Amino acid sequence: MWQQWMNFVLGLVILTVSLFTDMSNQATWTLAALGAAVAVFSIWGAQETADEREEGRMMRHHRHA
Repeated sequence: MWQQWMNFVLGLVILTVSLFTDMSNQATWTLAALGAAVAVFSIWGAQETADEREEGRMMRHHRHA
């Protein structure tokens, strides 16, 4: 779970660096898109992990009932 949050932070860092460095316009937009994609997919992965954990809890509870 913590890995997804670290990826989110990394995505935000890439996005921020792309906006504050002196690069070509194309490189800036490429890095910005990459950072945004990493951030979005990491949040998506964190949500799926939380859902899978909840399903596991429900299945274990159902078996014991």
